[in-house]
Amino acid sequence: MARYLAQLDTADRQEPSEELAAKTARLKEKLVKLESEMQRLAMMERLMLASPDQQISLTDPDSRSMATSGRGSGVVGYNVQVAVDTEHHLIVTHEVTNDGSDRAQLANIACQAKEVLGVDELEAVADRGYYSSEEILACDKAGITVTLPKPITSGIEAKGRFGKQDQPHRANMPPRQADVGPQPVAVPPRALPASPADVQPQPVETSRPQADPRSAAARPAGAYRRNPASAHAGRNGVG
Repeated sequence: MARYLAQLDTADRQEPSEELAAKTARLKEKLVKLESEMQRLAMMERLMLASPDQQISLTDPDSRSMATSGRGSGVVGYNVQVAVDTEHHLIVTHEVTNDGSDRAQLANIACQAKEVLGVDELEAVADRGYYSSEEILACDKAGITVTLPKPITSGIEAKGRFGKQDQPHRANMPPRQADVGPQPVAVPPRALPASPADVQPQPVETSRPQADPRSAAARPAGAYRRNPASAHAGRNGVG
């Protein structure tokens, strides 16, 4: 250990070698380049913060970073919108935007196509990526009938289950109780018992029983029949 420390002290007292001098020169050059790059990045940061959308493209000044369908992914480029005539298959109009979503582009490109064609009414067909209630309403006010499917926003398929589009037989079925929720049940009003003070006495009708036409008063003389048993006892009785 003592020998090693002595060698270190000797190396420190000696003059720097050519190899050490070359290494020092290369490090100084790298530091100069690093400082220059830091200055360049600082200037780009100032320009980026001064831009309206706070973006700068080094290859194309007009292109912008746009999100794609993948999560956490994007691409630097353009979003080109094209309207095509369904009869002649010709491009009627086009629009280049920096918006990565198509949901806010339907009314703009449809109105441009209507103006180019010079018609009062127009039928527009688009895919589900353009579905937006605000854009559909704007097209309706402009005399444009839009046909496009509604996007599937449910994550039930990601869980391995079937969605409503996989069950077309349910379209003609009545809604289930679980789908429509609880229905109100009509309960008839119940009559409350009246208090004794509210009960009015009811008149009682009485009638005498009418005389039976077969009674003794109504029977003619000689209409009696003697009981054979009674007559037999009378003849054989005492007295």
